[in-house]
Amino acid sequence: MFISGLGQVNTEMLEAAEIDGASQSAILWRIVFPVIRPVASVVFLLGIVSAFRLFDQVYVMTSGGPYHASDTIVTYLYSVAFSGNRVGYGNAVGMVLFLILLIIAVVQLKLTRGGAAND
Repeated sequence: MFISGLGQVNTEMLEAAEIDGASQSAILWRIVFPVIRPVASVVFLLGIVSAFRLFDQVYVMTSGGPYHASDTIVTYLYSVAFSGNRVGYGNAVGMVLFLILLIIAVVQLKLTRGGAAND
């Protein structure tokens, strides 16, 4: 995804900045990073969501580990709701997980749009 984002950088703009005497760090910070910021935010959000979805590796390898040492929120949700027969509590844990992801997504969207509005 980052390679496709770098492909969106206008080469004429890079050449104009070099001709104007901009340093490589200035080109990177003022031209390249603003162009790839939306791609980076999508990659960040997808990474966070996949980290919260981590279930199968942990469950197959350790089932939460000794004394729940390798539990994730999703394996905890599974053990509470289905193994412990506490479906209501499992639903509450799922809603907390949803709210955490929603807050992360909204903050990430505000940061991305806020930076784009300032340009």
